[in-house]
Amino acid sequence: MKYKWLFILVLLAISTFIIFENQHMVNASFMSYPLSIHLGVMLIIGLGLGILAGMLLGNAGAGSHHLQGNRSGNAATNIYVGNLADNTSNSDLESTFSAYGTVKSVNIIKDRETGSPRGFGFIEMDSFAAGDAAIAALNETVLLGQTINVNRARAKRHRRGPQQRNNKS
Repeated sequence: MKYKWLFILVLLAISTFIIFENQHMVNASFMSYPLSIHLGVMLIIGLGLGILAGMLLGNAGAGSHHLQGNRSGNAATNIYVGNLADNTSNSDLESTFSAYGTVKSVNIIKDRETGSPRGFGFIEMDSFAAGDAAIAALNETVLLGQTINVNRARAKRHRRGPQQRNNKS
């Protein structure tokens, strides 16, 4: 939900107003005397209702990261592999990671101008569970003489292109 905090604040304000309007007297069948509600109690009740609404609405935006998939084990997951040796091939990574699940794709990143490997790559595995198993087992292990770093891939950051970089105003 895009405006969940605004919704929570409005709910908090409404609940505080309702309590404030009814603070003079509370009549209940088990009470024979009027009860005055103080400002502190009103704030605690209103805050409690706001927190409850926040917890109920808190999961509305969960699972929006397309790279991570969901944690049910069914969705594909992307893994970052860093500190790769220069002679590491796609088939080296595929055979290493396939011991933990089905590898959907392997992409070793290369320099655009020289075509030489940049020392990192990405692996897409078929399930979240397989990705977690591979990360736990392979992080800080040695592959072709290099200690590799294996983590869950983060969302891609948008960069400015060369034309935009040079033409700043």
